Amino acid sequence: MKNKKIYAVLIPVVLWLVFKICANLSDDSLKDYFNILALSNPGLIIAFAILTNKEKNKEK
Repeated sequence: MKNKKIYAVLIPVVLWLVFKICANLSDDSLKDYFNILALSNPGLIIAFAILTNKEKNKEK
């Protein structure tokens, strides 16, 4: 169970880093796209993890 919590934190952080690096290396036209991905995707993963955790706690 502890490993799942670590992965729930590591995956969004790694995605954020990858998208920020891609934004810095890309042209101006793609820079905005990668910056939006850097903000939205990890946030969605964190929100999904929180919601599934709440549902599991309700079932107990």
